Amino acid sequence: MSKSRLVATFFLCLGAVGLFLGAQLWLGGPLPNGSGTCKAVCGITMLAAAAFGDASGRLVGELLWVSAGLFFALLGGAVAWRRG
Repeated sequence: MSKSRLVATFFLCLGAVGLFLGAQLWLGGPLPNGSGTCKAVCGITMLAAAAFGDASGRLVGELLWVSAGLFFALLGGAVAWRRG
């Protein structure tokens, strides 16, 4: 397996995880409570939930996870497509 194919697979998997986490919040999964290892996205989600309520925290978390997931999935697809 070439290096570019390995990198593309890694980014596609990372994007799939981001999309999964965004969908989990969208479908009513629990908001992060700060006990896990998630720092940046979960911290921003908790800050929005504390400042504006749970609904806005959920929306911010969904948007951040889905945008990160799409970014990495598209990056993996671009690497895979470029190297064919």
